Amino acid sequence: IESGQILSSVLSKDRLLRLIIEVFGELSKTERNPSVSFLYLMDYNTNAYVYETGFNIDITMLESSKLPPEDDFIMTIRKEKNILYFDDINKTPYKFFKKEKLDYLGETVFFISIPLFVESEMMGFVNIFCDKSSFDYLKKEEKMLLALAAEASIALGSAVQSELAVLDRLTKIYNHAYFEARLAQEIARSDRYK
Repeated sequence: IESGQILSSVLSKDRLLRLIIEVFGELSKTERNPSVSFLYLMDYNTNAYVYETGFNIDITMLESSKLPPEDDFIMTIRKEKNILYFDDINKTPYKFFKKEKLDYLGETVFFISIPLFVESEMMGFVNIFCDKSSFDYLKKEEKMLLALAAEASIALGSAVQSELAVLDRLTKIYNHAYFEARLAQEIARSDRYK
């Protein structure tokens, strides 16, 4: 519950993304085996899903940092609209890690994918790679994962909408309303420090 309240209170998209991945990463790690998790978010210009942030992972470990909407994994998770569980990363048709980087995972070969939906649109997803004990625990606590995913989705939807409201989607330049609001903030700040 505390994690959900914290997620709901953050409006900065970048800070929120880091917080989401930290919550899921901390939830799935054990003393023996740290989990690996990462978050992909939809790019509203291309509809592709792009790597945003990770927990115990370097982007260079990934096969691809951008997944097109027609990618098999994207199509599957969009269709299922639910958490997906895989008990061995090596037996799934989905390849997230470069072959030479798979050794880094060690015993964290269990794979959970959590979609982040707002209404009927998948904004992104969190992938967690963990050991068997974390996998079994998270599978048993699916209601908690769903609640966290719902909180993360709502907070993320709000943050993305805030960002889209002030940015021109084509040029990525702040719009006039944002300029006026920032100008008023800066004038008020300068008045305080006179």
